[in-house]
Amino acid sequence: IDKAPSIQIPEQEPIAPVVSCDPENEILEYADERCRDFLKEWIQKGRPEPIVGYGLEDEEGIITAESELAWPAHKVAAMFSDQDGRETFEAAGWHVFDAGDLGSSEDELISKLGGSQ
Repeated sequence: IDKAPSIQIPEQEPIAPVVSCDPENEILEYADERCRDFLKEWIQKGRPEPIVGYGLEDEEGIITAESELAWPAHKVAAMFSDQDGRETFEAAGWHVFDAGDLGSSEDELISKLGGSQ
């Protein structure tokens, strides 16, 4: 009785694990470098993550102003002093912080987001 020839299966490299998307890295990647240090600490403390580059839309869906950071559910935005549109956000009922100086406004920002320190 003939035996079937043995088949040699070459060793394969292990498949790399699936790497999940790290929201901290994505936020820091897209955020302006002037607020990255604040954001890194903010996220590490487990505070609500902002949307980077938020476009405020009017009733027709047209973007009328953009902020560097935003927490839309709380109508809170952060803009740099050289950004246009602060008045548009404020007229829509948003509270706007200076994105370049968020560290000095951290307590008020936490309060506006409905949290405690």
